[in-house]
Amino acid sequence: MEGDPPLNQAQRNPLTMSGSLSVDAVNVGNARNVGSSDIGASRPAVEAVFGSGDAMAGADAAMMMTSRGAGLSTGITPFGHPLSQSMYVKLDKTNYLLWKTLLMPAIKGYNLDGILLGEIPYPPKSDQETGAFNPSYQNWYSKDQLLLYIILNSLTPSVTSQILRVANSSAHEVWKAIANLCGAQNKSRIQVCRNAILTARKGNKTMSQYLQTLKENDDSLASAGAPMPESDLIVSALTGLDIEYTKYSADLQERTSLTWPEMYASLLGFEARLQQVDSVTVNLGKMSVTPVANAAFVRPTTGSHKIGDTG
Repeated sequence: MEGDPPLNQAQRNPLTMSGSLSVDAVNVGNARNVGSSDIGASRPAVEAVFGSGDAMAGADAAMMMTSRGAGLSTGITPFGHPLSQSMYVKLDKTNYLLWKTLLMPAIKGYNLDGILLGEIPYPPKSDQETGAFNPSYQNWYSKDQLLLYIILNSLTPSVTSQILRVANSSAHEVWKAIANLCGAQNKSRIQVCRNAILTARKGNKTMSQYLQTLKENDDSLASAGAPMPESDLIVSALTGLDIEYTKYSADLQERTSLTWPEMYASLLGFEARLQQVDSVTVNLGKMSVTPVANAAFVRPTTGSHKIGDTG
């Protein structure tokens, strides 16, 4: 309009080369004549979800503008929300605490943990005195549905199928169902993996196979939120070795700062030396047996009696 200051480059082209919103385009005071949508009109809706003031720092994540077909569409949607894009670890039956540990900081960062944990219950839909619609309910409901979308899309199908009965309720109810489902499974898995480490024996396995099995169980404990101290893991590994490793195992345990990688390399090296000794022993044994084995085939010397001689 006449009298308005000229638009800068960012205002003329609200979409940057990467496809995300420019800062000026999100700024309501500068968002004029952007495509066919009035971004300024969307600010109340964004404030309803993320609040006002400093909380509007998250508005650029919730306000999506994507070029689709004929023009631009503006609205609040979880599909491009950073929370939904950050969950690379999907919840299965083995990684509940790892999944929870990765998810909670992001949820707290957007001040959504109160709704997720049930500390902020949903308000009534309408005012009890006047019967008018309660805007606080829409605010709560929008946040709850965003959380629900993010949680459900961070589950593996096997977990999702077991919480379908509450999938259409609130994010808090789904959160509790997941905790009840995976909590018991997680506790059982911790016990199984810990026992597997404490009772492990090398036996007929190669050293690499034996140590790899121990480390896999240790990694499972870590993903379950109950990692075994490295020193305990080392002691269990050395305890499960065969008798030919007894002296070498004792020497390793006397080291005060032995790490798992150091022990791994040392044991593989010692196994290689044992195999070399065994190979030499076998070869020497073959050499000592050969003359005896061939004695029956030695030609008789001159003057010796042959079978059938009568003289």
